[in-house]
Amino acid sequence: VSTNASFPIEDIVSSLSPSPNSPPPLFFQLYVSKTRSNSEALLRQVWSLGIRTIFLTVDSPLAGKREADERVRMDDEQQGIPMMTGVGKPVNDKRGGGLGRITGSFIDEGLDWSDLPWLRRLWKGRIVLKGIMCAEDASRAAEEGLDGIVLRYVTLSL
Repeated sequence: VSTNASFPIEDIVSSLSPSPNSPPPLFFQLYVSKTRSNSEALLRQVWSLGIRTIFLTVDSPLAGKREADERVRMDDEQQGIPMMTGVGKPVNDKRGGGLGRITGSFIDEGLDWSDLPWLRRLWKGRIVLKGIMCAEDASRAAEEGLDGIVLRYVTLSL
C-alpha cells in the first residue's frame, strides 16, 4: 500500500480477510514527507494496523510529469477522499483530477543516508530500500543493515 493510495489504509486493511495470529499480507510504501511529523504519524498508524514492512522509496525525490495521472478524472466517490499523506484532496478541473499534481507536492527531496537513524527510531519492523540505481548504494544498504533492496529499473533508448 502506497503513501499515495487513493483510499485510506484502514479501509484497505479492513477489506482483507483476517488471518488469526498473522499480520496483514501487505507492505507499506513510504514516501517521506517534507513535514516529518506527518510521516511519523503515518508510520505509527501503519504499525497499529499490523503492517511490519516498509519500502522506503528513494527514486522519486521530485515528481515527474505524469500527464496520464493528470488527465484521470476523479468520480464523485473518489473526489474528496483525502490522500493518506494529508496534503490535500484531488479535485477535477479542466485538466483532469489533479492526481499527478498533488502526488509529488509533499515528498522530501533532501532524504539521504543520514535519515536512516531517524527512521530506525520510528520503525521497528523491516525496512526495504526501493529505487536504488547503483552497486554502491546496494552495498551501503547492506552496511546500514537494511532488510532488502529493490533496484530501479530504467530503460534507455539509443
